[in-house]
Amino acid sequence: MTMMLNFVIYVVLVALGVKFLLTLSEKWGIREWLQLHAPNEFFHKLFSCDFCCSWWLGVGICIVLAILVDWRLIFVPIFACNLR
Repeated sequence: MTMMLNFVIYVVLVALGVKFLLTLSEKWGIREWLQLHAPNEFFHKLFSCDFCCSWWLGVGICIVLAILVDWRLIFVPIFACNLR
């Protein structure tokens, strides 16, 4: 029971962290800059998609968490993606 509760807590924390980073990147204009300076159409569409950005930010955060805390946290982005 406690392992599942820890997993749910990590899902919520990763989702909040991803949402914070997405909001911060929009406020500072980082996403728009990345969209304008994308080397090809694929990256332009990638940075335009909210789901894609939240997925890859969640993967990055979870890789760090999996290295530092527990390898099972690599499955967190599946449940922590933010949608608008």
